[in-house]
Amino acid sequence: MPDADPLTQFERQLDLPCDRDDLATAGAKALCGWLGDDRVFDARFVGARKSSTITAELVIAEVDVELGQRPPVNPIHSTEVIGFLFEDAEVPQAYPLRADFPIDLPHVNLAPLGLPRSLCLFEIAPEELLRVLTPVLLIERTRFWLSNAAHNKLHGDEQPLDPIFAGRATPVILPSPMQGKNDDGLIAFAMSDHPDRPIVVDFPSRLRNTEGLLPLSYLAIETQAVPHSRLRALPRNLRELVEIYAELGIDLPGRIGEGIAPWLAGNAVEQFARELLLIISTPIERRPGEIGGIASKGFLFQQSTLEAAEALGLVQSGGGMIAKPLTSIPIDLAAMEKIGLDPADVHRPFGRSLATLASGFKPTEMADDFTIIGVGALGSQIALTAARGGHGRWTVVDPDHVMPHNLARHALLAEHVGLAKAEAVATEIIRLLNTEAATPIVGTAEQHINSIEGGVSGTVIDVSASVPVSRYLAGSDKITEPVASVFVSPSGSDLVFLREGNDRSPRLDHLEMDYYWGLATNPELADHLASADAFLPSGGCRHPSVQIPQSRLMRAAANAVEHLFERADASLPQIKIHLAGEGGEREFQLAANKYREIELAGWAIAISEAVVAGLLDARDIAAPCETGGIIVGAWDRSRKKGWIVALLDPPPDSEQSPTHFVRGSVGVFRTLRHIERTTASNLSYLGEWHTHPPGHQSEPSGDDRLLMHWIGEAVTYSDVPPVMLIGGEDGIRLMLGTTQTNCMIDG
Repeated sequence: MPDADPLTQFERQLDLPCDRDDLATAGAKALCGWLGDDRVFDARFVGARKSSTITAELVIAEVDVELGQRPPVNPIHSTEVIGFLFEDAEVPQAYPLRADFPIDLPHVNLAPLGLPRSLCLFEIAPEELLRVLTPVLLIERTRFWLSNAAHNKLHGDEQPLDPIFAGRATPVILPSPMQGKNDDGLIAFAMSDHPDRPIVVDFPSRLRNTEGLLPLSYLAIETQAVPHSRLRALPRNLRELVEIYAELGIDLPGRIGEGIAPWLAGNAVEQFARELLLIISTPIERRPGEIGGIASKGFLFQQSTLEAAEALGLVQSGGGMIAKPLTSIPIDLAAMEKIGLDPADVHRPFGRSLATLASGFKPTEMADDFTIIGVGALGSQIALTAARGGHGRWTVVDPDHVMPHNLARHALLAEHVGLAKAEAVATEIIRLLNTEAATPIVGTAEQHINSIEGGVSGTVIDVSASVPVSRYLAGSDKITEPVASVFVSPSGSDLVFLREGNDRSPRLDHLEMDYYWGLATNPELADHLASADAFLPSGGCRHPSVQIPQSRLMRAAANAVEHLFERADASLPQIKIHLAGEGGEREFQLAANKYREIELAGWAIAISEAVVAGLLDARDIAAPCETGGIIVGAWDRSRKKGWIVALLDPPPDSEQSPTHFVRGSVGVFRTLRHIERTTASNLSYLGEWHTHPPGHQSEPSGDDRLLMHWIGEAVTYSDVPPVMLIGGEDGIRLMLGTTQTNCMIDG
């Protein structure tokens, strides 16, 4: 039925012409007041109406439209008569009152058949609009709508196109083709008996439990593209559905006939016996030949598929057989009207595109590769949080299995207890995204990386909370892209994020050392590595587990994902600490220095550029005297590597002259004890440094050689070589071991 003349409808409902002074609605009175102002030239008051039965008032106005120099695409006149309908506490509606107004346009509100339709002027929530709406805004927004409608500009190029139908309906969730064989046909079913429950579409072989499910036949068809146009009211029965698509130039019965042809060929009686869920997808053209979106809508038939197919003249049945008619059968309009429809909103399966869209990230055709080492409490939550944002194609590496006590903090659930963590987390990522999204590796990082021919693909994220693993990754030449390391403090309250630079410099172990030095030198971080309480989940003293609540790990995982995927500075080397306290969370950024790697006396020595520069500066400042102090760093005996991290200033009781330097002892014990406490003994005393005065080389003197033996005695119980740095005219000399093997370091 065509839309009725809007003025005729208003004359029936608003049957009392009135003067503007007789209006009682606040919005109507305000609009009339504005239209009566002599300064208003773009709109004029025409009349007003009230109702003898309803509490609504209509203000009729002439509104001038700016059409510009170009001829309009749609027949909008330079002056349009608009009726503004007001009801208390409701957003006013704007109705074009010209009988031949082109109402079949986008951004026109729906109305029951036979009733006029109003202009869709605003996109914000009614309660927000009422707070700011004025007569000026109402008139100007109407003029804006009319002007843009004239030139087909109501829809911006970046704005999603309107679907064919409006209104909410039963949700239908489509399947994800992620795993398993799909040769057993799709069915639809309800997961519960609640009235607002969604309809789920899936393959029967993937259903875990079919008990109590009422299956529906499922048919999805795609039509040819149609131009972008107005929203339409939802059809109430099969006849209205077919007629709406016929208006769009679509032969819906023909498309349905093509869809059920395989059922006929296989005599699939059970498909015809069930009620039908029909999904219709229609491409919408923004401009001719340019697809701007796909409108999908579902319709749940209230009768069997067979009854619908017979009404459409697609099949004949009898004797337990269903077949295509030999001759054409006319459509049965009366039977079609009896087949009621329940509309359904189509929800695409969750996958990478929906994940990025819902999370506000930029969609990507090809996901980046990530290898995550360790998917325990923190790692599992990082991996699954990132996957929910559509990030990554994951290689998940972990040798452990899910144990009951893990569930206090792990992202996995009770159903995963006993499974390998890597396999369980990878499976959940696959269920979220797709079959290519994750690969599990049940083993150690070293086993996995050593088994790879060539280099590791993509970024490696170390969440193992293992210093040996981190240092192995730092030294692996099979890793070509930057490595990131994420862990929490022993209490679980603070997150630490380390990331190598794009050229893998500084390396992860270098960042680790600068992180320790940051703890030792920043008073606010002094208790960062304080121990947490532990418990024994299996009763054995050799396998304690720390006591950390899930809330801390969730917060840490969120911060880690933000650093990994959402920060603009992701390409820079980073040492970040999120420190939690009573006043909230604060983020610290520590300095990341580059290091030089030197092979000497069977050891790999990494020396910070800050140490090199600091020693040379100290020599210049102290000239003409010598100066010196203590070297702070770390050793890894298993990897035969040492790190020279920092130099301590000379104690105040040191002796300095142009010919000698004797380091004092005031404050030394207290300083070293502070460094060891704040870094959990990861940094400690390594040796001594001093300078030679201007004009003298770095060649060690006799006193220097005696001092080297003294340092050796000081570290003898540590089973590491003594270290000495000497700054001279020729640069810096590194001496290592009691044999005093040495080399020059360029300044």
